[in-house]
Amino acid sequence: MIPTVRINAEDFIHTSFEQLVWNKIAAVKEKCSGEFMIGFHVDDASKIMYIGNIVAKHEEALQLKTTIKLWEKCKKEHVFLDVATDEVPDPESQYRFRYVNISPLNVMKAMDFVVAHFTFLHEKGELDVVSSRKQKQKRNDSTNYDYNKK
Repeated sequence: MIPTVRINAEDFIHTSFEQLVWNKIAAVKEKCSGEFMIGFHVDDASKIMYIGNIVAKHEEALQLKTTIKLWEKCKKEHVFLDVATDEVPDPESQYRFRYVNISPLNVMKAMDFVVAHFTFLHEKGELDVVSSRKQKQKRNDSTNYDYNKK
C-alpha cells in the first residue's frame, strides 16, 4: 500500500506562495520517487473541477497517482500524513502522522517530513541488510535430528 499525504488544496492554491509550494512538491517527488501519493481535499464540491484544472497544470510536480476529494469523503480514509491548519483534529479523521502549522507553511514542512521519513527508512533498511548477512540461521531439519530424543 502506497502511503498517502492528505493536503487541503485551499491551503496553498491561489496564495502568493503557490508556485513555491509546487516547486517544493516537485523536489520531493524527485527525492522520493514512487514512495507516496498525494490526496488533495476541498470543502466545497464546486471547487473540485477548479482545483483539478490547477493540478493538471502542475502534473510534472506530482506523483503517479493524485486524488482530489471532498473532505467529507476522505476524512474517514486512513492516511500516512495529514497536513492541517487546525490544532483540534476531526474525530473521524484517521492518520498515522499529522503535521499542523499555518498555511502554506504546513504543506512545505510536511514535504520536508516526507523526505526525512523515507531517507531514514532507506538508511535503516541498508543497515538491516548488512547485519542480516553476518547471521546464519540455525537449521534443525537434518535427517539426524529427532524431536523425541533428549
